[in-house]
Amino acid sequence: MKKLEVYDLRCEYLINPIGLEENKPRLFWKLKSISKNIVQKKYRIIYSNELVDLNKLSDKCFDTDWIISDQSTHVPYPGGALNSEERIFWQVQIEDNTGNISEISAPAFFESGMKKWQAHWISSPQVPKDKALRPSPLLRKSFLIPEKKIKRARLYSSARGLYSSFLNGEKVTEALFTPGCTNYKDRILYQTYDLGPILRSGENVIAASLGTGWYAGNYGYEGLWNIYGDTLALLSEIHIDFEDGSRLTVCSDDSWKTSLGPIEYSDINMGESYNAGKEIPGWNSPDFDDTLWMNVVEEDLSLDLLQGHQGEYVQRIKEIKPIEIIKSPAAEIIINMGQNMVGWLKVRIKGKAGDRLSFDFAEVLDKEGNFYTENLRGNADMKDTYTLKGAPEEFFEPSFTFHGFQYVRILEHPGDIELDDITGVIIHSDMEQTGEFKCSDPMISQLQKNIEWGQRGNFLDIPTDCPQRDERLGWTGDAQVFIRTGSFNFNTAPFFTKWLRDMASEQLENGNLPVVVPNILGGMNHPPYGSAAWGDASIICPWTIYDCFGDKRILEEQYPMMVAWNEYVTGKTVDNICKNDFHFGDWLALDQPADSPSCFGGTEKEQVATAFYAYST
Repeated sequence: MKKLEVYDLRCEYLINPIGLEENKPRLFWKLKSISKNIVQKKYRIIYSNELVDLNKLSDKCFDTDWIISDQSTHVPYPGGALNSEERIFWQVQIEDNTGNISEISAPAFFESGMKKWQAHWISSPQVPKDKALRPSPLLRKSFLIPEKKIKRARLYSSARGLYSSFLNGEKVTEALFTPGCTNYKDRILYQTYDLGPILRSGENVIAASLGTGWYAGNYGYEGLWNIYGDTLALLSEIHIDFEDGSRLTVCSDDSWKTSLGPIEYSDINMGESYNAGKEIPGWNSPDFDDTLWMNVVEEDLSLDLLQGHQGEYVQRIKEIKPIEIIKSPAAEIIINMGQNMVGWLKVRIKGKAGDRLSFDFAEVLDKEGNFYTENLRGNADMKDTYTLKGAPEEFFEPSFTFHGFQYVRILEHPGDIELDDITGVIIHSDMEQTGEFKCSDPMISQLQKNIEWGQRGNFLDIPTDCPQRDERLGWTGDAQVFIRTGSFNFNTAPFFTKWLRDMASEQLENGNLPVVVPNILGGMNHPPYGSAAWGDASIICPWTIYDCFGDKRILEEQYPMMVAWNEYVTGKTVDNICKNDFHFGDWLALDQPADSPSCFGGTEKEQVATAFYAYST
């Protein structure tokens, strides 16, 4: 081991990120030493636009020279504002409090996003706009790459809805549910991908499939769909830079082709219906004849809302196997996964063409041991269906839906089903785990494990209240209650940075805030805005991220929102007591009479509201 070493270089909490939205990103590093009581005394950052030997300074490199500081997190990038698609290579050297100087670290890099789009939003004319459940279109474009050495290749992509991108038949990324859940009225994220490993000389094909997602699918418990728009649309732009200085650009436009495929619908609340008999082999690969496919439609939709991706992607985190197949008292076949999880099933199945596999999901069994779904309510069918094509062996897992469950009920199946045929795929935002707790009491240790599982299930791009029924909303009150615990378990700073930007975009001119973010409510019995504790998330959440991670920028960025909420609440007070507004109070507290239908706790709402006002102020 080296006497003193700098390692784990990051930018905006991420390792070698590309497509950064920030013009002045922050840098992070760690140090390790064979000695004890060692702290950083000085640092220097060496950076360049090119991957050169930064140990040998030249006119292509910049050097901050030694800066006296023990700071190794949230260090502002010392260069100027980043240009479009600018890549910066950087290294760090430090001196410790005993005078030891480290070697210069291994290089890291970061890359800014794209500033100006040339692509157009495109859609399939075959997809209806007036149906809640609609098929997922396939879109493709063939293009040629000359016999030249590629220096860098990037795909910039987004969707109104959800998308999955392919290049030459391969998935471009393992990221799920892109472009993410945001306030689509104000901002739509785009993602940046490195295409270098998949491109080849000659014909290449960029392709995508689309789902309704949060943008146009069933969302929330009010039976709403097409909340943000009725058109599923793709935005795609490829930049290929060659060593000779030339560039090839491939944009989504009306030259793309489209067809419907095997996904008859894939909806976050309602599940997926997949008909393997409608598969189109090779549709996303070169050498496929798309002359019978329809032309896409260029949509006149704004590009002004686009922002670079922020935070970690939703990913497949792990797979688990079921522990038993049971027959319930109601004579139903039920699979027990042995763990309440969020994700879906991956199934191996055999049968003849036209046979169907269908199953739905639940978190618990009732007291008799039967499948229980009453808690899911009417706007979450939570059912996946697969129609076989008749191959010797087939596999199914959905594309644009997820479920919260431990139990799976088999509704239709061609023959017997075995435990080995079933795998549970667990998904959530790929946050880095930073804390753990266990002790001599197994019940307390298990409680901590349950908390972690609950966080994994509810941190899927936004912090939700539940991952299973027809809600799955970013309730602000839930987020502020849990954020400190969540920030012990995982690095939540990138996750909450993204979500708080949506909260700020939803704030009214008078400073009032919605109770869910993104805000899709409006037809409820209570107003979609207001309420102490819920609105106080605008102050508690940024402060907690600062307190846990030392992130001053989140305070700087959200300070206007924080002040505006506090001033709004102040305007509703009489003698410093909160009055004259809707409040949830001590929501769902158990101190109401047993026969009371109310969800409001027994504590006076004004008392709860005033307590939060004092805390936030």
